[in-house]
Amino acid sequence: MSGGLPFRRHLRMTPLHAEVAVESRTNDWVERNGFTMAGHLDTPETEVFARYHRATLADISSRRRYRIAGREAMDCLNRLVTSDISKLEEGHFSPVFFCEENGLLVGEGSLARIGDTEFRLFTEEEVLSWLRRNSTGFQVHAEDVSAEGAGLELAGPLAEAALDEAGFEPLRLLLAGHAQTRELMGMPVLVLRHVGDVFEFWPEEDDAVPLWRHLMQAGREAGLQAIGEKTRDLVRIDRGTPRMGTDYLGALSAVSHDHVRTPFEMPGEINVDFDKPVFNGRAALRRMAVKSASHRIVALAVDDARDLTFAVVCKGERQVGVCTSLTFMPETGQHLALATVEAAACSAGGLTVEAEIRRELAVWREKLPVRIRPRPENR
Repeated sequence: MSGGLPFRRHLRMTPLHAEVAVESRTNDWVERNGFTMAGHLDTPETEVFARYHRATLADISSRRRYRIAGREAMDCLNRLVTSDISKLEEGHFSPVFFCEENGLLVGEGSLARIGDTEFRLFTEEEVLSWLRRNSTGFQVHAEDVSAEGAGLELAGPLAEAALDEAGFEPLRLLLAGHAQTRELMGMPVLVLRHVGDVFEFWPEEDDAVPLWRHLMQAGREAGLQAIGEKTRDLVRIDRGTPRMGTDYLGALSAVSHDHVRTPFEMPGEINVDFDKPVFNGRAALRRMAVKSASHRIVALAVDDARDLTFAVVCKGERQVGVCTSLTFMPETGQHLALATVEAAACSAGGLTVEAEIRRELAVWREKLPVRIRPRPENR
């Protein structure tokens, strides 16, 4: 048999896999978009404390990235997303929804304007064929660049202090919503700044390891710690941010439309601009806008520190929703969740969950009160 593996590898390793493995005390790994990613690198309590009180670094290379470029890239993308991106300036990015003609979500993500005629779309969904199909007739080219380069996320209240220690003080001046290519250590790196002191770095593949090592070494003075996907998921749930493929399905992958959401059922800003005369799903969304959404994705909290799990949301004896993401917040002793709930059941309170509670070898069920949490502005 010739050299190489005798089978096809289904999971790939990111350019930062070996560096992340060095930081791991747990050997805990999960799958994300076809990549092997760290689950926890340390105890959940240690990682959560670092994320909320110090600074953390994470490998985010598994996020899908698409390059859309060409003379008519702006016009094409403005037809595909529900917001008006004609106002998106070069060096900025914006959250976007993109829908089918029936108004159901194909996906969501961040759209960055890299140049006058070049954009990057960051998303969880595989949408290359959809982008190409819907760009027919425009002078534009779309390609999947997910396998090119790597992604790092620096986050936490001391993230700016970690930047200072690394000699990247000018990045402090980036405002939330900016996406700019900067030269760091002599390497071109696309840097995005999000709300809540979250910085994303997107270097070329050969530059990823030197950047990771430099940030980790320099940031130790600011308490910088590497974290995995499970802690990032906890933060996502705490923020009330749904994840495609977990909390809802995209229109391209769902078997049933009952599992696909519309922009009006998502938490946060609706982000649909009807002042635009033409975009995918406009007519269907206009009809939806005049009536209340049937369901909502909401953030829930159960104020109970016992070892428990739950999925069904009830009002009285009737099931009105289902939990899709669940985590435990060590600092507050709360179980946090995201759930799809009937909209009519969200306003008056009185919601409960059917919880399965464990103590040593004993297991029993209880109905516990659950409350809808407002989304935090800066977390």
